[in-house]
Amino acid sequence: MSPASRSEMSSSASKSSKPPVDRSQLYKLPIPQRPPHTRWLPALAFATIYNFGCCVIVATQLLIWPLRPFDATRKAYDDIINWTKGSFALLCMCVIQWFAPVQVVLTADEGIDLDELVVRNAQGELVELKLPQKFICLANHQCYLDWMYLWCVLVFAHAHQHLYIILMDRFKWIPIVGWGMQFYRFLFIRRSWTADRVYLGRKLLEFGRYAIKAAEPFVLMIYPEGTLVSDSTRALSRKYSEKMDIPDMKNMLLPRSTGLLFCLRTLSPSIPNLAVVDFTIGYAGIPAGGYGQDFYTLRSVFFNGISPPTLHLHMRIWQAKDLPLGEMGESATRGAEASQAERDAFDLWLLERWREKDAWMDGFYKDGEFQTNKGRVTFPLQVSGVAQVGQAFCWFVPVIVAWLVYRTFW
Repeated sequence: MSPASRSEMSSSASKSSKPPVDRSQLYKLPIPQRPPHTRWLPALAFATIYNFGCCVIVATQLLIWPLRPFDATRKAYDDIINWTKGSFALLCMCVIQWFAPVQVVLTADEGIDLDELVVRNAQGELVELKLPQKFICLANHQCYLDWMYLWCVLVFAHAHQHLYIILMDRFKWIPIVGWGMQFYRFLFIRRSWTADRVYLGRKLLEFGRYAIKAAEPFVLMIYPEGTLVSDSTRALSRKYSEKMDIPDMKNMLLPRSTGLLFCLRTLSPSIPNLAVVDFTIGYAGIPAGGYGQDFYTLRSVFFNGISPPTLHLHMRIWQAKDLPLGEMGESATRGAEASQAERDAFDLWLLERWREKDAWMDGFYKDGEFQTNKGRVTFPLQVSGVAQVGQAFCWFVPVIVAWLVYRTFW
């Protein structure tokens, strides 16, 4: 046998003896270090189901658009729009369950009794989270999946149909999805506070008064960090800390309080029982100093099939009236009315809360979970039955209408 042949056989044997990749552990590796692998059939199925669901939801919204201008039908229009908002949350829950399963591990702060918040059925499955009916939802921002997971968690609080999100104006122009967000009455800002505060004040007052009048839940989701944690944003946070002469964070960005204070001062007079629910989010597999977007993206989770096996949420709850919002008479409707001293006091409060979250993340990276003596609740993100699957696709009403129109006229 020639030396070349022996070399080829040796190389072949070496390759065959290489241990197989354990896909169950790939979530611990940053995306660039993972072996290239796209599950083409599941990826195609996900893209088909998700995009079809989005199209059906937007088509449903377009079908009921003629109801909007008339006072007699406006309540019906608003109710159906909220129903389609819930449909999108359930669509997200379906694709997570079918293509990227994840277990939520919920822990709580010292002042919260999880046994009182959690309702289970006879089989021991979680069926309800008794969160406040009207609250502002805060969270640290690690990756673009944060909003999807939190929206799905709100399904268990029966608040997924009444969620409002503040996001950048450019997102409303995304085809199909952006149109749906406009129907959902999400709040689009341009990062020009002079213009944004007028728009936000008007819309928040409208939503708050409507929620009280209709006796419906109300949830406003805000990320005080403003953007994802990454090398570039950490550098900006560090620069800001030096400018303000305050210590920087280790695991997250310094929070900005202007928008949150504005929202609280605007909504509190309209919603007397307004609460603030804060989630500290930790993803399995991300090490200390790592960035969420380096491990989990929409593509890596749903196309490559590498999802976080566990999503850890540590929860705190406050009543808005107990926070340092400053003096607010009944006519106070805009956060801009806060004095500099009042803004400084709230900024200090939020900074202290964020430092507590930063310390919890230190413990999370060390132990792989949030340490608490209040116990923990674990549950999968999944729909509860056929009815929720049907609503995720709006019971195919636009498809049925299109078919009837086709049969009638063609």
